[in-house]
Amino acid sequence: TQDWLSSLDRMRFWRHALETAIASRMIGESLGRKSTEELFLAGLLHDLGLLVLEKMEPKEFARIWNEAGKEGGFVEMEYRLWETTHAEIGGYLLRQWYLPEAICQPVDQHHDGTILDKAEPDLVASQILMLGHMISKFTIAPERELNTEALLAIESLRSVLGISAGKLIDIEKELTSTTMAEADYLEMNIGSIDDLLLEANRLLFEQSIAAERLANENRRLRCKLRKQQADTESVT
Repeated sequence: TQDWLSSLDRMRFWRHALETAIASRMIGESLGRKSTEELFLAGLLHDLGLLVLEKMEPKEFARIWNEAGKEGGFVEMEYRLWETTHAEIGGYLLRQWYLPEAICQPVDQHHDGTILDKAEPDLVASQILMLGHMISKFTIAPERELNTEALLAIESLRSVLGISAGKLIDIEKELTSTTMAEADYLEMNIGSIDDLLLEANRLLFEQSIAAERLANENRRLRCKLRKQQADTESVT
């Protein structure tokens, strides 16, 4: 419908869902989890709540979706408007379908910032899905950018899950080609190879810019700390 086309792009939606599913499965495998099927399904269904919200409130959804595309903060906007999020709605709906809690809970929590650095066994699946979602190169909104806050969240999740930086880089390197191969196997239309490579390269560029900003901020804070220490020593 016109309302759908004005907000969510179906091809981008399922492309992101598939890539998140694959990323979550790969992360689970790297951690030695015996079963990763539930992680894959959670990834595939993690943004189901977006479809529900858009169907129920098409005008308001389109408005905040477009605003968030320019400014960010979609989850905060939807919570202010509806006192819930697409993640919570997705988790609720999956529970109504009697899907396993191992799928419902990660979907419910994939935007829950309070679990970023909590080392609790019951949260591992949710943290894996959150990390899989965050390293996905194929975002739903084409103008959505990766920022230093996202990089810090990725680092927190990587650390709490116990994944080495090198292993996560290996997963990210394989993600695009694996997503294209599995989409072809499943006969899913996720765009042309040229479009996918262009999208992946765009995110890599944004990631390098965000990393540079983060490094500059860290250097600034270290200089400030050294100056404060020097001032303290001169007084004493």
